[in-house]
Amino acid sequence: MYHVQLHEGVCRTGDVVSINLLDGKLGTQVMRLLLTQGIEVEVLEVRDDSVKLAVRAPSGMLIVEELGFSS
Repeated sequence: MYHVQLHEGVCRTGDVVSINLLDGKLGTQVMRLLLTQGIEVEVLEVRDDSVKLAVRAPSGMLIVEELGFSS
């Protein structure tokens, strides 16, 4: 069994979601997981001008950009 991390967030029209690798390097195990399991992006909800996404990736990867919105 492998470990994954899960990040959820709400994106609005024009937002960009970036997925970056830790230090720009992949270990052998993470590379194997990425090739066999990939990165999963699930659309959880669509409402007016926003979309709620869930991103699942091997635990050796990191989602480094979090989106914040002004109220």
